[in-house]
Amino acid sequence: MRLQLTLAALLSGSVSSAEVEVSSKVQVYADTGQTVVISPHVTGTVTLPSKTSLSATYTEDIVSSASVDVRTTASPRIFDRRQEVDFGLGQLVGGFQLGASYVHARERDYLSNGGSFSASRELFQKNTTLSLRAGVMSNLVGRADDPLFQAPMTDWSADLAVTQIFTPTTIMQVNATVARSNGMMASPYRKVRVPMPDSGAGSLVLFMPENEPSERLRFAGAVGLKQALGDVVVLHGEYRLYRDSWSVLSHTVDARVVFDLSPITVRLRYRGYTQSRASFYQPAYDTLRLYLSSDRELSAFSSHLFGAKVEWQPLRTEGAGARFRFDVKVEGMYFRYPEFLRLDQRWALITQAGMAVDF
Repeated sequence: MRLQLTLAALLSGSVSSAEVEVSSKVQVYADTGQTVVISPHVTGTVTLPSKTSLSATYTEDIVSSASVDVRTTASPRIFDRRQEVDFGLGQLVGGFQLGASYVHARERDYLSNGGSFSASRELFQKNTTLSLRAGVMSNLVGRADDPLFQAPMTDWSADLAVTQIFTPTTIMQVNATVARSNGMMASPYRKVRVPMPDSGAGSLVLFMPENEPSERLRFAGAVGLKQALGDVVVLHGEYRLYRDSWSVLSHTVDARVVFDLSPITVRLRYRGYTQSRASFYQPAYDTLRLYLSSDRELSAFSSHLFGAKVEWQPLRTEGAGARFRFDVKVEGMYFRYPEFLRLDQRWALITQAGMAVDF
């Protein structure tokens, strides 16, 4: 979000000299499922007098987990490391803001390469902004204990967004997303417990590899509203509806209240999420089927996120020189899985500390 807001601010108008921003943050995720993820993140953005912007981002996820998914593979705990680099290019051409990006990510059993193109245009005296983005990601799924195992998976996606300024204090955005995935989408590690009919010598239980459809179409639409109340309070609400070809239907509500107490900004946030199960998912299978899954994210479940973020900009009103920003975030999450037999609920704590400097 910080990178998106910064890019929007830098690219919205003319600049007489190059502008540079460097920011970094570290996020720590820990849950009651015995999973810990430490994620350092560094990004740099340069905007040139030619209205050209260049950006580079490095992100790393250091994972330690002994969740139920890990224990079903007979492994007491796993340790993994994911690295990602992103490069972005933006240019204002004939009233259109054009952009392109490339991303490369790798971990010990996963390799991804992809990119996207975007275009936006301000209309009707800059009160309306139309944005379009299209991207593709090519993935190679591996298995840590089998160097010969390689399965491709490709993601295509496109987004269309319309942002409308109604008054100086009221902004609305409507967006739609369509995506298609093809290839290996099941986990190469998870096993599904399938009991077989009694053979006379007792029940036989098979642990079959997870198998999911090789194609998934996703559709989503969202509407958001920002409303300023005076000079101090900003309200932000968003609703998102999602549906896919696996019959998963989800609803997301995101609400934020921002208090601008210059030079300190305080943000309070709540996000609620609920979804139905995939058509082929079952809490327990009674026989072999074409598609089998033990992925709790395909069961019917709900989650709630709540937390606060504080940002301090000590040189906010300075007209020249470097401008610093510091932020701290603490959020809690609660997950409820009524259809997942091995785990009925999960709590998570997310903490983050970051710093940014503009030159």
